Amino acid sequence: MDYNQPVERVTADAPISHSAPPTSNSDESAVLIRVENGDLNAVLEMAHNYYYGENGFEQDGNKSFYWVQRAVELLPKNAEAWHLLGLSYKDGIGTETDFQKAIDAFKSAADLGNVESMSQLGEVYYFDASDSEKHNCVEWLEKAHMHGDVYATELLGQLYRDGKYVPMDTPKAIQLFQEAAKKGDAVAASMLANLYWRGEEVAEDIPRANRYWTMAVDNGSDWEKALLYAGLAWFYGNGVEKDYVKARKALSRIDINDEANAILGSMCFEGVGGIVDRKEGEARLRKVFNSSDTALAATAMNNLGLYFYNSSNITEAISLFKRAIEKGSSDARVNLGNAYLNGRGVPKSIDNALYQYRMAAQQGNEAATQNLNTLSQSTDPNQRSSGTAYSKPQKKRHRVRGGILGAIVGFVIASILGQPTTILGEIIILIGIAIGIWIG
Repeated sequence: MDYNQPVERVTADAPISHSAPPTSNSDESAVLIRVENGDLNAVLEMAHNYYYGENGFEQDGNKSFYWVQRAVELLPKNAEAWHLLGLSYKDGIGTETDFQKAIDAFKSAADLGNVESMSQLGEVYYFDASDSEKHNCVEWLEKAHMHGDVYATELLGQLYRDGKYVPMDTPKAIQLFQEAAKKGDAVAASMLANLYWRGEEVAEDIPRANRYWTMAVDNGSDWEKALLYAGLAWFYGNGVEKDYVKARKALSRIDINDEANAILGSMCFEGVGGIVDRKEGEARLRKVFNSSDTALAATAMNNLGLYFYNSSNITEAISLFKRAIEKGSSDARVNLGNAYLNGRGVPKSIDNALYQYRMAAQQGNEAATQNLNTLSQSTDPNQRSSGTAYSKPQKKRHRVRGGILGAIVGFVIASILGQPTTILGEIIILIGIAIGIWIG
């Protein structure tokens, strides 16, 4: 069959169908036999199945357009046939794109009650018509909205939000977005989230914005901004219940945001919200190292260093701690202090441990303050260089021996002064005894 030849009108006497073609598991040959037997509904089935690639048919634009034309000629009062013809011209399926022919076909379908064609008319007028005709989109979007079309409701909301072809009306836009979002429209949910996130047309409300970000993702949005903010909302529990599984799933679909990579890297290493994935965790954290946000970069370095420290890559861990410290991480100072205290990857040194704890404590790190207090109470300063945490034994004192030595020293001094038997000499000797007893 030559699908590029003009269609010959079949004069079979059959009822006209006004509904969408029935679904069928028949293959092409079976439906074609029905066509040859004069079943006009089968003509529309052929068009539908080739257009959408359903019911065992492979999607084929040329064949689809051939059968769409036949369906329109044979079933001129069938809304689905006209709708498929409009889609073919609008998207250039099996034919050249022709927006005017698409509009004409959609109008025929809309006049027969096809709500999706009303919505398509609104879209074509808005996006593809000439400037002088774009305003016609409002009429058709309103009609489709009144019949419950979700996409038309969402697009109409954008018109009222932006004041295009209608007076600007933010409350009405929000109402329309809410209607569409409740019916599962991801774009409408994202629009609402953006409104409350920016706080320009309405008062800023981040928790409410987060609820709409998560709704958008739950409704299937793949917009990176929605995935980012929804993932963060689920992770922190801001405006929604914490859900680490959803947070990890959303954040794993993007890789352009440093905060998302930092969080996801740690989640992968720790198995939060899914399985442990050290390879992915390391890759995500390393992406943050060159972040313009030095605090975030330092956190990523410290966290990756800690994961290495607790495994077998101690040398790399120490290097990462030091790099994080250069960027201001107090947590990295605590971890490096622990390394000095335990002698892991660095020479054991209480002095160095105390130094790192003190510096971190000055940055307000509570763990550093606790470690510093504990270590200071159990360590003798004379022993810090050796690394021991035990106090040095006290030297035994000999007071009698000290007194005798003091008396001898005092007598010698008195003799030198020529006063060994005078009162002055006795005083000098007594002072020597006292000093000897004191230093023992």
